[in-house]
Amino acid sequence: MAMGLGVGAFSALAIAVTVKNRQRSTLFQIASAAALTSSSLATSLSATGAIAPWCWGLWLLRAMQSTAGILVVHARLDARIALRGAGPATHRFRRAAQVALIALACAAVAAAILVRGWIALALLLAVTGYWNDLHGQRDPATLQIPLKKVGQRALALSSLFAGLLILGFW
Repeated sequence: MAMGLGVGAFSALAIAVTVKNRQRSTLFQIASAAALTSSSLATSLSATGAIAPWCWGLWLLRAMQSTAGILVVHARLDARIALRGAGPATHRFRRAAQVALIALACAAVAAAILVRGWIALALLLAVTGYWNDLHGQRDPATLQIPLKKVGQRALALSSLFAGLLILGFW
């Protein structure tokens, strides 16, 4: 019942955001990522009648990784806009992405301490990939890489992350 209410409320929010043409809102994108990654909770609930404890960890880590990815993309867009001379880069998204990556790195350390090697590896790969992207955003030539290619790399990283997480929770 609670999940159904949550889905209904988020659907209403999505409709309102779309009507107001605010789909590119960073906060809305992060909320959408958290909602979409919660499908692991729904899957567990429908398969077993309860949410398995490990599903909460899977959901949290997927939401954290998605949030970091969204913030890195927004930092790239901000840097590209500044590169075109349309105004100075605000670095707001860059700093937020760095904080998200530090949180992922802390989760990797915790996973390593708990001897969850696949999970630690997944987190470290995500941190490394996103950190390299942030670092490359300082190079004007790197900022010229087509967004389609950047998106394909982000999708590959996210897919690898999800696969390693599933292996780690298995």
